[in-house]
Order: sequence, then C-alpha cells, then structure tokens
Amino acid sequence: LLIPQIRISEEGDYKCIVVMTPNRAEGLLNVRVSANPKVVLSSSEITVEAGTEKSVMCSVNQFYPSGIQVRWFEISDNREDEVTTGICTGSLADNTDGTFNVTSRLRLQPSLKDNEKKYACSVEHKTLLNTSLTATLHVTELKTQN
Repeated sequence: LLIPQIRISEEGDYKCIVVMTPNRAEGLLNVRVSANPKVVLSSSEITVEAGTEKSVMCSVNQFYPSGIQVRWFEISDNREDEVTTGICTGSLADNTDGTFNVTSRLRLQPSLKDNEKKYACSVEHKTLLNTSLTATLHVTELKTQN
C-alpha cells in the first residue's frame, strides 16, 4: 500500500483483496498518522529589570494526534525543578489540515539573585523522545527615574 503525501483524514483501516482465479486472499491494514510538533520559544535570551515582569512563550505547532504535555523547568546550579506557578497554557487550536497548535506562557517576576537562571519549555508527544528548548534569564537592576 502506497499513500503518497498522506493526510490525517486518510487514517484508518484498509482492506486489500487479491484474486487470482481460483484463489483469493485478503489482508487488513490499520494506518495511523502522526505529525511531529514544531516547538519555538519566543526568545532564547530574556532581559528584564529586577522587580518587573516579563513572559516567555513556547509555541507548539502542527502536531498530531492531540495528546501533548507542555511543562516548564527552572535550571540553576545543575538542578532542574518543575515550575508550577505563573504558567498559562492555552487550549488546543485546530488547524485546517487536522493538526493542532498550543501555546504556553511562563510569567517571570525575577530579582537580581535570579540572574543567569535558565528556563526550559519541555514538550512530550508520542512522536518525540522529548524536546526541550531553553531560555536564559538576564536580570538587570531597576533603573530609578530622577
């Protein structure tokens, strides 16, 4: 069976029947379609003044099937700790080709001690082993207005 440029709508069961008189044979094939997510961070370098707020976005696009997990990790001193606050992950958006998109935002309110910390957007999907993109945080002193 050859299905060139397969589309998600072509997923399903296919039956093949071969007849060579007087013999007949048939087989059933189950075709599952998948699409790897394309993961993009809004920035790999984040510069923010201490005491202010900034967000970093992780866009996960054109994946199928819909089951996906997006998590954020803070990396410092060779440790990875999952971030559970300040995260807003949207609902799945349908694309016309049957794939999905989702965006997750991490809100940061750092102090000077957070300078050079790294934050990773980690994506788990059946088509991936694990994909993780990292952004480095640069915290500067708050500029006072005179």
